[in-house]
Amino acid sequence: MLFPKRFRKRIMARLNPVTEEECTTMRSESVWQHLDVRVAIFVLAVIILGAIFAPWVAPYDPDTQNFRNRNKPPSLEHLCGTDYFGRDVLSRVIFGARVSLAIGFLATAFAMLIGVTLGVSAGYLGGTIETIVMRFVDVMMAIPMVITGLLMVAALGSGFQTLIVAIGISMTPRLIRLARAPVLVIKQREYIQAARALGLPKRIIIFSHIVPQVIPPLIVIATLQVCHAIVIEASISFLGLGIQPPMSSWGGLLKDGLRNLPSAPWISLTAGVVLTLTVIVLNILGDALRDSLDPRLRGRLRAQ
Repeated sequence: MLFPKRFRKRIMARLNPVTEEECTTMRSESVWQHLDVRVAIFVLAVIILGAIFAPWVAPYDPDTQNFRNRNKPPSLEHLCGTDYFGRDVLSRVIFGARVSLAIGFLATAFAMLIGVTLGVSAGYLGGTIETIVMRFVDVMMAIPMVITGLLMVAALGSGFQTLIVAIGISMTPRLIRLARAPVLVIKQREYIQAARALGLPKRIIIFSHIVPQVIPPLIVIATLQVCHAIVIEASISFLGLGIQPPMSSWGGLLKDGLRNLPSAPWISLTAGVVLTLTVIVLNILGDALRDSLDPRLRGRLRAQ
């Protein structure tokens, strides 16, 4: 078949009827009870709490330089070693989590706001508005998200707010498509036609009957978009166009560690492990959230 395996599973899950025994199993089984999901929640909670309470959790000031301790390997005094300027790597990773996570979540929220607004408007109103929006999406989809983010940062300048806007805009086209697709189906249903016949304003129909049905599946997508935002920020900062010193971020730490990779590999290794771990747990939670919102799909996928 032309469809990827995961899409074939979803299609078959919706075409095949669910037996009473499967429904009972779905009700009794909760995805949040699985060990991998619980571990992911715990790890993500530790990372987020560490970022929030960084001034109290970090063992040292992340910007304090001590040239006597340059490029020292991990020890009891410095659990993750020090960098070229004698700064504690663990403290910089903890403070870098504040920047990377904040950009990831805020950029995703910005992209969701713009994407849902344009996607729902294009899908419901149609006509010229839909044509203009979708042609914009087609152009943006032809450019990789990292390249779009780099172009936006190069045009607007580096900085925390600029990264949020640049990364959010780079993720918007995909969210517009994902928001528009269900609207094309929902607006043809009988209760929407009845609301139109009763003369309800378009804004009431959109916000009361369409948006509540579009948001839940997009929340699942948003958890995965946070991963993309964090990776894009790390890529831009790694190239030197993102967060600038002395502020630290995971991408910036990867860049700093690259300069001293042969003599001090623990700098890049620590930031890379934390970044990878965060992306993995967010993907696990995104899959769990998807399964919990669609018990029919959960039962089929678990069985296979």
